[in-house]
Amino acid sequence: MNSTSNPAAKGSVITLFATGAGQTSPPSVDGAIAVPPYAMPVLHVSVKIDGIAAPGEVAGVIQVNATVPPLAHSGNVPVVLSVGNTPS
Repeated sequence: MNSTSNPAAKGSVITLFATGAGQTSPPSVDGAIAVPPYAMPVLHVSVKIDGIAAPGEVAGVIQVNATVPPLAHSGNVPVVLSVGNTPS
């Protein structure tokens, strides 16, 4: 678990769990057990850490893996997950 005293290292991959990504393809049903083919958000998903776009594409529908940018500061920094134009 990352914290102020145990920050994620620059270049490491962090995992975010989120809900409310909107419409998915294929369409999913709230509360149903996820089975292949796994639903993906229709809208673009992105992550910013310390105001810096996480490099590469992020993967996942509810689980998002993002690489900590090398220029991000250590310690408490904002992490913003966006789906379409809606930031967390």
